[in-house]
Amino acid sequence: MTEFVRRAARPLALGLALILLVFAPPLAQAGKAAQAYVQKLADDAMGIINNAALSKEEKKAQLTTLLDANIDVKTIALFTLGQYRKGASDADLDAYIPVFHDYLIGFYIKNLSGLGQASFRITGSTDLAGNKGTVVKSLATGDGGEPMEINWRVLNDASVQDVQIAGAWMALALREQMVTVIDANQGRISAATAKLKEIVAGL
Repeated sequence: MTEFVRRAARPLALGLALILLVFAPPLAQAGKAAQAYVQKLADDAMGIINNAALSKEEKKAQLTTLLDANIDVKTIALFTLGQYRKGASDADLDAYIPVFHDYLIGFYIKNLSGLGQASFRITGSTDLAGNKGTVVKSLATGDGGEPMEINWRVLNDASVQDVQIAGAWMALALREQMVTVIDANQGRISAATAKLKEIVAGL
């Protein structure tokens, strides 16, 4: 677990969070439809993880394909830059986004690799006022672990925009950590890019 998310969640919860944080399917969801959407995404990802017929490398390849086909890396990466997104140079963004991609996918795969027979179930949902989407509630449990409550914010266009674990919204936590690195380096986005490169090298 990296410094960017160490304080936000345990590996199981974060792994499941990343499964759903990055998908952006095309159909609108609300209420029970949003619950079904979240459950299916989790089931598909867990199907790869728990498939005993697949080798470690095959699981990694399938998870990578699944993520690359569905992840909105640019949107998530830009969000994590916070106030530094405005005015960022094309060169900074062109360097940052691919490294963030490698970090996100590498971190996702590493933290899911040891989950074993994880389970995931939906416990309910709440539609947000003002047509702002739905919060889907769930419980996730790893091998012999205690259940953890995870909430997913699903917008009406059917993309999961954030995930709440132990009271912390994950995208917001990631943004806070990235901005902290940039703040400590005179506002240079290249500092965050360099830090991510170090982390990716160790994944």
